[in-house]
Amino acid sequence: SANGGITITGLTAEENMKVFDDDINIVDGGCNPWNGNPCSSPETINGLIVGARYYVSIQSDNCEEWIPIIVTGVGCTDNDGDGICASDDCDDNNPSLPATPGTACNDGNSNTINDQIQSDGCTCAGTPDNSGECDFNVTSSNGGITITGLTAADNMKIFDNDITVVNGGCNPWNGNPCSSPEVINGLTVGANYYVSIESDDCQEWIPITVIGSSSISSMPSSPVQDDNSADVRNELDAQKRVFETSLEITNLFPNPVRTELTVELNSMKEQEGLLRVFDINGRVVVEKMLSLHTDLTTYTMDVQALSSGVYQLSINNGKENVKKRFVKH
Repeated sequence: SANGGITITGLTAEENMKVFDDDINIVDGGCNPWNGNPCSSPETINGLIVGARYYVSIQSDNCEEWIPIIVTGVGCTDNDGDGICASDDCDDNNPSLPATPGTACNDGNSNTINDQIQSDGCTCAGTPDNSGECDFNVTSSNGGITITGLTAADNMKIFDNDITVVNGGCNPWNGNPCSSPEVINGLTVGANYYVSIESDDCQEWIPITVIGSSSISSMPSSPVQDDNSADVRNELDAQKRVFETSLEITNLFPNPVRTELTVELNSMKEQEGLLRVFDINGRVVVEKMLSLHTDLTTYTMDVQALSSGVYQLSINNGKENVKKRFVKH
């Protein structure tokens, strides 16, 4: 930026470029290959407000960019030569900042992963590295479920195949903290259940089919220990086929978002899915059960109450856990 304008280089005739203001309103339609105004390099947008923040959106078949920039005037101090005046630059000694939200960075915290620039274009933050933190084992025998590896900091519940809570389990807030092992008895032999485990460090959604006298691992791929239990094997095979159902988040828009986020999902069959939204600290800030229809399901959610930042949206059908990130302004 210079002289109250924005200059974009590197564009080709294949790109679609627009300029948005800080309220995500289009202030310049830019250029695109479909309206007889293909992009070229450089493209210059003049007549903007000095000191205001704008966003340059660039899309093509090969890439997508959402680039924040503060419009500058003439003769300002710019120590790092990145085109942003020192008064508007969060780090005027680092030409890499401000950067596009979602750009990979290093927050200096060895306990986080997927470090990214946040929505302010300056803050670098990652999500907690939960690898190795979730170490639970769920088995079934004698019409019950046994969970090992729980601690007093965990929150555990049992859901049936209709995603209805059938056992409140244990949690650290109601005077019934979890311990190891936790045993839930009196369940229906042959029925599918889900064990939900949450803590500050990890989240698990573990499917299991309740069996009688033989003990098996909760994972659909584990072998049945009782070779004579054909009914149980058939039940697990059927369960595995259901869990192998393809599930995909095809789109999140608008992204970045201010008020309402639309989620488009593709499912190969009618099924239930647990939607969760996680903040950058791994905390669940939104949780809702969805009925997923064959082919396309569209769900709109109000995100006005969320703070500005990067979030991760996940859909879990008991086997698959699909995720996409979005930015809240």
